[in-house]
Amino acid sequence: MHPLQTGGRSLSLQPRERQEALDQARAEQTSEQWRTKYGTRAGIEGTIHQAVAVTGMRRTRYRGLPKTHLEHAFSAVALNLLRLDAWWNGHPLDRTRTGHLVRLDLSLTASPEVGAALSKGLADPGGCRSDCGARTIASA
Repeated sequence: MHPLQTGGRSLSLQPRERQEALDQARAEQTSEQWRTKYGTRAGIEGTIHQAVAVTGMRRTRYRGLPKTHLEHAFSAVALNLLRLDAWWNGHPLDRTRTGHLVRLDLSLTASPEVGAALSKGLADPGGCRSDCGARTIASA
């Protein structure tokens, strides 16, 4: 809390021109045309986020416009290949948050050896045995 505030709500007043522009922009946001335009922008923002997250496009490795352009072209090809692979294999690209137990269940489903070891009590699902060694599956 700001040292001059005594608690409760505060009201900030903008200059008239700025407040009218803000009110007009908020009114436009309720129109269908604005929602369509914003939907396009949201898709582009998702693509940019994927490019930054996957290829590190925020910074370039090379100096000079031709090399930077080539790096961006290769990054776009890589993203397209990732998307094609996900589409062909039926995997969604959106990464929703997955809890620890769900990830454990998915890893057990993918690996029958680990699932069998867990059912026999030979492995610790947390990845740490009583001696906290690196191995998770004990030898029988």
